[in-house]
Amino acid sequence: MGQDGRFRQNGAPFHFSAGTVAAAGSIQADAAALADGFNFVTGADGTKAVRLPAAEEGRVVEIKNDEDAQVLPVFPAVGDQINDAALNAAVNMAADSAATFRALDDSRWFSIPSVPS
Repeated sequence: MGQDGRFRQNGAPFHFSAGTVAAAGSIQADAAALADGFNFVTGADGTKAVRLPAAEEGRVVEIKNDEDAQVLPVFPAVGDQINDAALNAAVNMAADSAATFRALDDSRWFSIPSVPS
C-alpha cells in the first residue's frame, strides 16, 4: 500500500475489477458465472444462483448479495468445494450480505466470513 492509502503494484495504483451480475438458473450448470474481483449480484430469489470460476491457488472473488430479503446460492465450478460443503454443492449467502471467496488450491474455496453450507 502506498503512502496515499491506495493499493499499489509495481508502484502503480492497483485496480480491482468490478461488475454487476444477475443471478440465474438454480443448479450448478446454469448458475450465472462470476468473474475475479468484485461481483455485485442482483436478482437473488432463494433459488437463482451464481457460480465461482474454477479454483486456482490465490484466486479471489468478492460477492455482494444486493437482495435485502433473499438468500443467494453460490456454487463452485464443477469438481470444486466451498468451505466444508460437499463437492459441487452450493453455500447460501444471507440476504444483503457480502463475502470474499479465496481459492486455497485448484479445488477448494474458502469464504470470509464463513458462509454456511
